[in-house]
Amino acid sequence: MLVCALLSGCRSSTAEQQLRQQLAGITQALESRGVDAVMEPVSEDFIGNQGMDRAALQQLVTARMLLNRQIGATVGPIEVLMVDDRHATVTFPLLLTAGNRRWLPEAARTWQVVSGWRRDQDGHWRIHHAQWSPIR
Repeated sequence: MLVCALLSGCRSSTAEQQLRQQLAGITQALESRGVDAVMEPVSEDFIGNQGMDRAALQQLVTARMLLNRQIGATVGPIEVLMVDDRHATVTFPLLLTAGNRRWLPEAARTWQVVSGWRRDQDGHWRIHHAQWSPIR
């Protein structure tokens, strides 16, 4: 048992690792154009910029995917602040690129994102609020 406890593969992942994995999954879903996968960790009571709710966020993601054949998402350094065992704040810069299958992206912008996460009753982390602003 001691050997198993020392091996990282035998331990359950920490909350911070789970949050980082969730963020990586969202990024991957954006790039593969999976709206449902992008929205899966977004809570039903989500609130974003200017009061944006979950439905409006889904419409925004869908519209961007319809307008652009390719979407790139690169997350910069991630800061995770655990408030308690059920709440966390995750802050990171996000570079989004978009285009229509050309060699270089036709649009790019970097955003600073501050997101609030909450662990649900099933133990899954859900985004319940987020604010994003362009980095100049």
